[in-house]
Amino acid sequence: MNIQQLERHKRVNATHSAVLLAAMTALLVALGALIYGWPGALSALAACVGIGLVGPRLSPALVLRMSNARPLPRQAALGIHQVFEELSRRADLPAVPQLHYVPSRMLNAFAVGNDDNAAVAVTDGLLRVLTPRELAGVLAHEISHIRHQDTRVMGLADFVSRVLGMVSQVGQLLLLLAIPASLLGASIGLGPLQLAAMIFAPFVSTLMQLALSRSREFTADLGAVELTGDAAGLASALQKLERIQRGGLWRTIVPGKRAPVPAALRTHPPTGQRIERLGEIAALPAPAATSVSLHELLAGVSVPAYPRVRVRPRWHVSGLWY
Repeated sequence: MNIQQLERHKRVNATHSAVLLAAMTALLVALGALIYGWPGALSALAACVGIGLVGPRLSPALVLRMSNARPLPRQAALGIHQVFEELSRRADLPAVPQLHYVPSRMLNAFAVGNDDNAAVAVTDGLLRVLTPRELAGVLAHEISHIRHQDTRVMGLADFVSRVLGMVSQVGQLLLLLAIPASLLGASIGLGPLQLAAMIFAPFVSTLMQLALSRSREFTADLGAVELTGDAAGLASALQKLERIQRGGLWRTIVPGKRAPVPAALRTHPPTGQRIERLGEIAALPAPAATSVSLHELLAGVSVPAYPRVRVRPRWHVSGLWY
């Protein structure tokens, strides 16, 4: 794959994301119109515009607190901070995002905020299983999410999905009330079409949100390689995480009864597809020479000297697992 093909991939992914986000917004507006008429449609549209404008400006501290994240001290992980700052500089971000540590055995990293007020969090489990080269690829992936405004896009998609989820719960309640009401000769004011739309619209929205997430992951992978010039490092990290999360060699030899998750219900594309795409762009030239070499920085990376997390991840009232 050459530079022109890479840019074409990014344009296709961006178009795909725009279409999906517009379809999710249109679904919410249409549902508002179906239930409340034009006032409902305009209210839904105004809410989407408001969240799109205001949401990214909200401090990422709230999400970080929900995940029990805390700042990663620079003196405890100087090498990681230096790599992270170099990648942020290469991404031309107006400010270096804050780097946070989540004391969890989960293998995860995530980005929150917008390009001038962002944060990236990595879990204890992730820091302990990845090599410095693999960690650089994952950090570049998260920085690419910030660079491409994915936090804004996915925040709006999450808002639409949550609103439709609440509408679905109301629709199910009204459906239960409609049965005794019809027996008594009364009406709840909504017809069968409106009730069906309230109940099933969230399922359609969820499928769109998952497809949107998968599209943004592909783009972030491409962006990560642009920042590091090392497709093999990110591919190695993805392969290792997939193997660990599936149970390692034992799960391969003695497979369990758990059925594979259908592609349409995944938040991320299948790892095999991501690695295949990374293999296609492995021949791209590395970023232009800079004042500091990423290879030299990686030589000084070490895992922070935190006590190993022993508590298993569990569900919290915030809705998050950590």
